[in-house]
Amino acid sequence: MKRLWLMFAAIALVSTVSARGGQGRIERVVRSVLRNPDVAARVGIEEKAVNRLRQAYFAHRKKVARLQGQLRLAEIELQEARTAAQPDLDEIDARIEKIGSLRTELQKSRVRFELRLREILGPEALSKLRRAACRGPAKRIHRRWRGHRGFRAGDGPLAESMGDGPRGEGDIPEDLIVPPET
Repeated sequence: MKRLWLMFAAIALVSTVSARGGQGRIERVVRSVLRNPDVAARVGIEEKAVNRLRQAYFAHRKKVARLQGQLRLAEIELQEARTAAQPDLDEIDARIEKIGSLRTELQKSRVRFELRLREILGPEALSKLRRAACRGPAKRIHRRWRGHRGFRAGDGPLAESMGDGPRGEGDIPEDLIVPPET
């Protein structure tokens, strides 16, 4: 009974915790440099380093694509083994181990890629690149959403633009000002 419980717990863990399907944050940052040379210029990355980044990025993407394909096949095989008329616990355990090792390999690949970037750019340029790539275009204004119940456009008489509320004392309409009770 204990083994059966452990098997179901492992299956639940495998089905809920999956490898990151898309690219991680650092891959998106490098992709933004490759797509937009202005980002590299803002940070001060030379053309030679951008070419090395390009090579490392595409080699990493190829490896991740292979691993994700193998992982997806292993997950399908696990599902097939689970739904068999007579499920074999040893086979299911082996498939779970295979999925775990593939996920570990995927994570190792991502960490190695980030360390390779740090080697190419240096830690200072890499942190600048992260900030520059996440900032967006130079003249773009980002507004943060403040709080769960903040004012947003259309949420009441005082809601202006993107939730900043009234801009000053003169921005509050006179009919909303309630005189204090005496």
